[in-house]
Amino acid sequence: MASPKKPAKAKATMKQLPIRLTPANWQKMQLAKLQTNSASMQAISLEAYDLWLKKNKLDPLDPQGEAE
Repeated sequence: MASPKKPAKAKATMKQLPIRLTPANWQKMQLAKLQTNSASMQAISLEAYDLWLKKNKLDPLDPQGEAE
């Protein structure tokens, strides 16, 4: 007797693109978030901003240019 075939598993993958987050890109993302009013866009924006801060070794509580 033949065994029943198992359904193929769907793979959820996310493609990463090599994009540098510049202040202009950050503003565009914020504008898109406001226009779409989407919680998922907000989460993506916050994650991207956090990665940008880490990459540039900036403290989010210390605005750039005001540190002495």
